[in-house]
Formats: sequence, structure tokens, C-alpha cells
Amino acid sequence: MKLIVLVYHMLQQGNLRFGIQAYEVSPDRLQGPSGRYLSPEANAFHPFQMEPNQLMLRTSRVCMGCHEQFINDKGVPMCQTGMEYSDMNAPVTCQSCHMPKVSDSTDHSMLGGHSETMLKRAIVVSLKTKTEGNVIKTTVRLQNMLPHRFPTGVPFRNVYMKLTAYDKQDRLLFNNFKTFPPEAKDDPKAMFMYNLADETGKTVALPFSASEMLSDTRFKASELRELDYNIPSKNVAVIRAEVIYHLLTPEFVEKLGAGLTGDLTSPAVAGIAEVKF
Repeated sequence: MKLIVLVYHMLQQGNLRFGIQAYEVSPDRLQGPSGRYLSPEANAFHPFQMEPNQLMLRTSRVCMGCHEQFINDKGVPMCQTGMEYSDMNAPVTCQSCHMPKVSDSTDHSMLGGHSETMLKRAIVVSLKTKTEGNVIKTTVRLQNMLPHRFPTGVPFRNVYMKLTAYDKQDRLLFNNFKTFPPEAKDDPKAMFMYNLADETGKTVALPFSASEMLSDTRFKASELRELDYNIPSKNVAVIRAEVIYHLLTPEFVEKLGAGLTGDLTSPAVAGIAEVKF
């Protein structure tokens, strides 16, 4: 075919096809956004036949061979980024953020959840406080700036908002979570993740074995949330809100911890705000 046609969830020998295998490509021609390929030699174009494919290669379709929706063998959705993006009907493409222009060239490093630079673009954090008697009424304002959910991608991704208060000697006076890694029972509204369960209703460490979705507390595209807290005001010098991003759930790390590197297990700060008194 002269045009590359995206084939969602095409089955081949009983298996889903991902990446380049999800598309039908020309068997005898190179394909590119413009149909022309400039070689390293000045003013020389690629000698092989080219044909343009702007519809896919210059739109978000190029990413959907993997990211439209990956389901496990029990029919439970894994990666749904493509559907989240489509529901938003955003005027920007995936390439706008993940393959930005740097001077006259395009950055092909495809930065995402593994990049703190990208994470810091994802969410805006702000604090509003008001002292009433012996309590500081605190509102944490969180807004997802992405055209898809935050966090997105495979269900390993998880985020929580850590709210703390300290005195002038940096001694901890308040923490919305008692432990690290945090437990959702301490502050459920401050945990943002895609929770999956097995056939007994128990949370699963490995989502590929999940039978159902328990809950989805992630931020929708462009969603704004405000979380309210009452913090005892005695000796408080600073209140700090941090949005912490994990590539993997604690359960997954426990299962496979011995083979994981620090870049996979270390948390990253996606956003931070503080008020001093």
C-alpha cells in the first residue's frame, strides 16, 4: 500500500502486534513525513524511492502502535495513553512534547516518565494557607498540564502528594503519610494510581496477571484538584507540598528488587511548593 495504515490491535497468529508490526508498510519504498530525505552531503537527497506519509509520521498516529491500548490476556487494559489523549481531543501531537525542536533539529530521545525534566512539566503545585486559632487550614492545588492522564502508561507508574510541616530547626511536625513507601490508607486522596486486582479482589504486584480494575485515581488530562488539610499551627515555620513520582509500585520492587537499578526504584519530584511563616 502507498500509505501506511495503522491497524489497531491487529492479531497475527493469535498475538497482538505492537510497534512497527501494528502498521502496514510499503515493501519497496522508504516512507517519511515529506517524501524526501536529505542526506548528510549538502543538497543531496536520498537515492532510494521515497513516498510521503504525513498523516501518520507527522501526527500522533505514529505512537499508537504501542500506546493506543495494551491489554493483558484477561482483557484488562494496561497502557491506555492513546485513548486518554484521544478523549482530550488535544490540538497538540505527541511529538510536540516528546520530540521537541532543538534549534533546527528534532530531539529523538523520546523523553517521558524516566526524565525529571519531563516530569516537572507535568503538574503545577501551589499552596494556600489560612491560620485559624491553633490550626493552619491548608489547600494543596494540583493541576495536570498534560493532554493525557498523569501518571500514564503501564500500571507500574504511581504518584503521591507528600505534605509536611517543619519548625525553624527543620524538625518534622506534620506528615500526611506515616511510612515510606507511603500507604494509601494514610491519605487515600493523595495517592494517584491505576489499581488492579486478581480474581479474589486482591491487589496485584504484576498487572499482567490482573483480572479486574479496582480503581483509577490518576489525574485526567488537564484536571485540577484541591486537597484540604488542617495542620496544627504550633511552631510551624514552613509547610511543603511535594508531588513524588515512582516508575514502579512498591509491590513490584519487592517482587523484582534484586534485578532493578536505582534509576527504576528511586523516586523523582515532579512538583513542589512551600509556604514559610
